Amino acid sequence: VDSRTCTTLLRDDAVGYPTEIVEECENPSDAEYAALEAVLAELLADPRAKILVLVGSPPPAADPSAYARYVALAGKHGVRTLVDAQKRPLNECLSARPWLVKLNTLELESTTGIPL
Repeated sequence: VDSRTCTTLLRDDAVGYPTEIVEECENPSDAEYAALEAVLAELLADPRAKILVLVGSPPPAADPSAYARYVALAGKHGVRTLVDAQKRPLNECLSARPWLVKLNTLELESTTGIPL
């Protein structure tokens, strides 16, 4: 399921921050989310699974605690989790203790509310 389309605009002089245009897609149905979690649980149970990478923000109407559930599920199977998200989805998943969190300056500011 596509979650969004992003277009990034960069200035020729490479000064300042890029402009990102985000076009949100339809929110997946409850059945699609349940199917995703079932497949994820199956994949994480495979002994070859070593790392789960969660990148980007969930669709706007998605449960903001979804990443936290995925991180916790990975932890139950001994799978490390890398999270590249921001704001509420990131804050929600921190209590599940992801192995690594990736933030740029803008994401850190928007997540913490503290200007850097």
